[in-house]
Amino acid sequence: MEDITEIGKIVKPDGIKGFVLLDVNQLYEKSVEKADFLFIFIDGLPVPFRIEKIKSDRGLGLKLEEVDSPEDAALFTGLSVGLHKKDLLQIKKGLVNEKDDLKNFVLFDQ
Repeated sequence: MEDITEIGKIVKPDGIKGFVLLDVNQLYEKSVEKADFLFIFIDGLPVPFRIEKIKSDRGLGLKLEEVDSPEDAALFTGLSVGLHKKDLLQIKKGLVNEKDDLKNFVLFDQ
């Protein structure tokens, strides 16, 4: 359990195919998009769910394996979610340390 970092929570079901809408710190969004598994804390224990699909049209929505309906997704509403520490991108001074995230930026030094 010490290898899992809590990053947010499930807000509500999203759509009819079993997607869940997440509320996560913006610094973790890229990490979620690159991860294979999301951990949902059920009765205080992190349970892994494979991420099948991601959509970001109305927030960060995930389709998790074996969660196939709004009713299934509703069971997880309000539960905390986490990622394995190996899936967390390095965060430094509020920026994600990844080359793609720093493209098209200009830095001015006074």
